Amino acid sequence: FAFFRSRHGDADTGGGTQADAAQGAGSLTRKAQEGAPNAWAVVSVSEQFVCGSGAAGQVTENCVGDAAARINSQSKFMAHSHHDHSHEHVRRLSSLNRAFIAGILLNDCSAMLAQSLAPMLEQETGVPVLGYLPHMPEAVFGSRHLGLYTAAEIDGLAARIGALAAQLEQSVDMPRLLALCGRRTADGAGRERKAPARKQAARIAVARDEAFCFAYAETLESLRDAGAELVFFSPVHDAALPGGAGGLYLPGGYPELYAGQLSQNAAMRRAVRRAVEAGLPTVAECGGFLYLGQSLEGEDGAVHPMAGALPGAGVRRQKLVRFGYAQLTARADSLLLRAGETVPVHEFHYWDSTENGAAFNAQKPATGRSWTCGFAGPALYAAFPHLYFAGRPQLAERFAAAAEQYGKERRITDGSA
Repeated sequence: FAFFRSRHGDADTGGGTQADAAQGAGSLTRKAQEGAPNAWAVVSVSEQFVCGSGAAGQVTENCVGDAAARINSQSKFMAHSHHDHSHEHVRRLSSLNRAFIAGILLNDCSAMLAQSLAPMLEQETGVPVLGYLPHMPEAVFGSRHLGLYTAAEIDGLAARIGALAAQLEQSVDMPRLLALCGRRTADGAGRERKAPARKQAARIAVARDEAFCFAYAETLESLRDAGAELVFFSPVHDAALPGGAGGLYLPGGYPELYAGQLSQNAAMRRAVRRAVEAGLPTVAECGGFLYLGQSLEGEDGAVHPMAGALPGAGVRRQKLVRFGYAQLTARADSLLLRAGETVPVHEFHYWDSTENGAAFNAQKPATGRSWTCGFAGPALYAAFPHLYFAGRPQLAERFAAAAEQYGKERRITDGSA
């Protein structure tokens, strides 16, 4: 779905008309379709876009990824230009494939403005407008430097969701929305989750606490489907890794906010370092990658020792580093990827490492910008880029298989097999 956000009234449109805004959204919707051909794209055009601010480029890169660079200059042009020029610009995009955009919801938009925008958006995009959500202070979700707070941190989460649900039933065509949610994609692929291929034979320790909270639910489901039993633990609070683990998954999160607590838990840092050095199959993304380094600068500027399994220090930067979507290509065979294999990835972080590794080549499809990154080996993936196992099930299968094999070898060594 494409989400279009607008201020109430016309005072903040910066000279651009509602038609300009609608046609700009049409451009972004089409670009989303072009940039994300294998998913239902989500486009968020903020109120700054309607005002003609350059911030629109950053917003759209976060949501659309590959198309962001192309959108950036065009979105600013669309917001500032006259109606005729905007209309002509959008008309040139009319041939783009609409198969992967199912509908539009107008977010934070008054009923009167929705009535005005809907026909223009439908005309310019060819995509149905299903309804709107008005300004709802009671349902606001707060954010911080890396996006929204996680569900466990939000007070009154159920009440906020309930308020949104009640409003959706009033201002959105729910039967049509639900019908579109059940629609099969143009390539015929459904979205039903596959049943687990085999019984759980691997045991993978997964970090989950206030410092490590960025793990895709679908990635965890993919690991379970590949035969892994997931055992959660806390690098902040626990003293040891879960017993019998044949694999270790350190997802992203906010280790920089809890660097002091992570450092004080010396027992866990030693356990993780020894496990990685002993060849425990390990996947560490973004925050997890920083935790494996030698040290990490906290939000207060203090430097704290980390696990020390990898070289490099985690340091704070003044802006987002290598932000957005990219393609990651393996330079050699390793735990998750084989030489020459390419997978889509995402980076979203203000902290960087003084040693980012060189196991992979990363490239932004839109701009061609490229860099090397990551550490990898037969039992390791450690890098800033986030992976999405549901999109590449073989990654989960390889991780689970390596964890199973490690567990078997350990039981033989221990004499328990």
